[in-house]
Amino acid sequence: MTIRSLLPLLLMTCVSLVSARAAGDPADSRPGLRVGVAARVTPDGGLTPLVYTGGFQTKTACYEGLTAFGPEGELVPGLAESFTVSEDGKTVVLRLRGDVVLHDGARLDATAVRNHLMRWRGNFANSWIGSTLRFDEIEAVDDRTVRVTLHEPWPFLEECAAAINPAFIVGKGAYTHEGAFVRAVGSGPYALEAVSPEGVLSFRAHERWWRGSPSVPRVEMVPLPSGHRESPGVLELLEQGRVDLLADGSSPLIPRERLAEFLEGGKFRLERGPGTAVTMLRMNTLTGPLADVELRRQLAASLDRAEFVKGGELGYAAPATTLFAPGRAGWPEAGQTAAPRALRAEPRELTLILPAGSPPRMLRHADLVARQAAKGAIAVKVVVLRDGAEASDRDARGAWDLCFETTYGAPYDPWITLQTMFLDRPAGETASSRPARWRDEALRTALLAGYASPKPEARTAAFRAIQARLDEEVPLVPLFISDRVAVMSKLVEKLVVDGDGYDLHLGAARSGPLPERPSLLAAPAPPEAESAPAPAPAATAPGDPRRAEVAIPGAEGWNASLVIDNGDVGIWVLGSFPVFPDLGSPDVVGLDDKGRCIVLVPYSGRWTPSTVIEEGVWLNALAHGDVDPRIDGTELYVGGALGNLYQVMAYRTRRLDYRLIAAFPGLEVNVAVATDFLPESPGREILVFTNPGFAYLVTPTGKDGKFEVRDLGPVPGLVRESVVLPGPAGAPARVACVSRAGWLRIATLSPGGLEWQEVYRDAMGLGRVALRPAKEGDGVVLYSTHDDGRILRHEAQADGTWRTETIYLGPIGPRGVAAGRFDDDPATETVAIHGYSKEVELLVRRGATWRAEKVFTEREKGHALIAAELDGRNGTDEILLSGFGARIVLLARPPGYGRPETAVK
Repeated sequence: MTIRSLLPLLLMTCVSLVSARAAGDPADSRPGLRVGVAARVTPDGGLTPLVYTGGFQTKTACYEGLTAFGPEGELVPGLAESFTVSEDGKTVVLRLRGDVVLHDGARLDATAVRNHLMRWRGNFANSWIGSTLRFDEIEAVDDRTVRVTLHEPWPFLEECAAAINPAFIVGKGAYTHEGAFVRAVGSGPYALEAVSPEGVLSFRAHERWWRGSPSVPRVEMVPLPSGHRESPGVLELLEQGRVDLLADGSSPLIPRERLAEFLEGGKFRLERGPGTAVTMLRMNTLTGPLADVELRRQLAASLDRAEFVKGGELGYAAPATTLFAPGRAGWPEAGQTAAPRALRAEPRELTLILPAGSPPRMLRHADLVARQAAKGAIAVKVVVLRDGAEASDRDARGAWDLCFETTYGAPYDPWITLQTMFLDRPAGETASSRPARWRDEALRTALLAGYASPKPEARTAAFRAIQARLDEEVPLVPLFISDRVAVMSKLVEKLVVDGDGYDLHLGAARSGPLPERPSLLAAPAPPEAESAPAPAPAATAPGDPRRAEVAIPGAEGWNASLVIDNGDVGIWVLGSFPVFPDLGSPDVVGLDDKGRCIVLVPYSGRWTPSTVIEEGVWLNALAHGDVDPRIDGTELYVGGALGNLYQVMAYRTRRLDYRLIAAFPGLEVNVAVATDFLPESPGREILVFTNPGFAYLVTPTGKDGKFEVRDLGPVPGLVRESVVLPGPAGAPARVACVSRAGWLRIATLSPGGLEWQEVYRDAMGLGRVALRPAKEGDGVVLYSTHDDGRILRHEAQADGTWRTETIYLGPIGPRGVAAGRFDDDPATETVAIHGYSKEVELLVRRGATWRAEKVFTEREKGHALIAAELDGRNGTDEILLSGFGARIVLLARPPGYGRPETAVK
């Protein structure tokens, strides 16, 4: 068992089990509201503000600061009921509230606060926060009084309110006597009870919260598969009932273009409030044409903020003319960019770069910049970067002119954001090590003058000077402030939606009667037999396939059995390979929505799972083959949403290990193919297709056991699945690919990159592709699925062309197609399909006519379907299926089917 495979089990023992109700209270068993959050939960028990994982909305439910910000950004009491600052600004005295009870029942005292501030001060990762480098002495004067002395004046109290990481207070009970963090103990409205291996956090209402017991007794926070990115699929979590509430963070997570349609019918409702994070157009003032301030002013004058609100944000925003939300913490109410002294008539071309995977909203804004700038005789070329490597390269070379940037929003604006934008970080890797966005001595002087003064009027004057300098020199152009949007089911009766995107304000939320439903926390798995691999999530019903064969209802003429029940976590991709070849049978591999690769080993009807890789978000690319000549046998190659490609190795000890071999920052690894693209070199290579559409060749030719990545250029569409076509030994490999752009093409690798032969094209997207098993004398036949429900058959002709025919018209959303021998007559052509209809159907051709037979109905929508040979008792292939139903099911013909010569019991 690797250290990584142990981490989920260690997490379950590290998490605090804080109980605020009697064990017999019926409300204890209810999971409460399910909330989708942008969180990266790590399996080390680390839900603490002193580390930079876990998610802000999870931490603001659990922890609180000594001070807070009011609606206008004014400093107000928090856990400290009062505070004073000395005339020189170097000494701060805080008087703690006397009624703060922590989650473990202890009262908050000065020693706990002192200890937390000492851990903040001693942690280098936190040194990007100015107070960290300015602490002189931290004292517990008495039980409720803390005195902090600084080397020089600094807005320490504002940072206590703003910097959730690291300023929010952790109680003494969170640590062992040796200072090791072992459980989450805060003072916030919710106490953390448990974290599942899948990253779902379970919270119980803190009934002794000093602000009053929360109305909602329990909350389960579900990390969003999209992470912190805006995703068109995030609303599907509400449609599927996986969450009850989704809310934007400091920047939009919910796609605006889907809201109107989604809210039709009244099943869900929307709440919106004014945001605080300002999106701006940042300019490269160091190199290129925008080093000219007059050109910067001319570009700024051409931009119409109302159009960005209407056309880019679809009305869910307010125009912005200042660096921060106007009036917040004394920030100027309006800015006025200086007019150009000399309008330029000659055309100027600028490059606006967008990160890979930018959402449609930002593409709309980029188009608006280009169109509006053209009115001022400025041409703007929009370039979507391929990955993080290209972004780093362009930044190092200054090969860009414009980009979008957004401030952190409340509570980080303005105090924390100003530091990160305009002051250099300490040397070394801290939690925020980005260089200053714009270096200007006049602005830096004004900024430090405001930070060094304890007087409000001096700080306000500094803010005015900063905004005036930005208006004069125009290193950036504020454009708009996105509204904060929350979408929820009717279970949520009240929710406060304000500009603080880091807090869901669940302490003030109200819900209707909560339904009885199973918790999302996975039950712990029973112990495995001796020498068995590490367990995957436990099966829930109707039995445990790790113990014995579990039959489930299927159609007549088919035996259906359960391979694994994955709780509520969808399994998107399937494969069947001899991962452990010495066992003598193919294994089954599944990739799930939590970023796990699950390998299942069969033995007399039982299935033993092993899990490697835990990315937290979906995996989708799976390949198998002898790619790496430095490793005996074959390997698995796995990739997904985070742009990472892993090599998974199997050992005779029945253990799995993995390593990262390539990364594509800003891209999703969607498809991987392992075959011999370079016959002249030993082993196979891996062809990777990403989203957005690019292709890469990954080869084991790097130094010290590493892999090399060759960029093969853009692909005109998202490749969703591919299969390797048969061919003579030594000939270039051919890979058939289907794209959401509506084409089926065959790719071959040449010295110049990928070459494509088009087999079929349509306006409607294609989803899946399968290859008919080769028979002597038969030509190559492919089957593809249309998103609209058509199934196509493509047969290669002798002259090199392809003949395409439609063989099935069915429900929309087919997500799996598998070709194999599924009939007792080997001359009968059969194809299995599965998809959003939940049904598995077998398409059978006898003569010239195709007919469809229902084989199985899954409990939820399907997403993967493959043919495999896993049961030697019949003469046919088996079918494996998975998807939103969160399980893998095996469909097999009964013993003796297709083998009439054998005796059968």
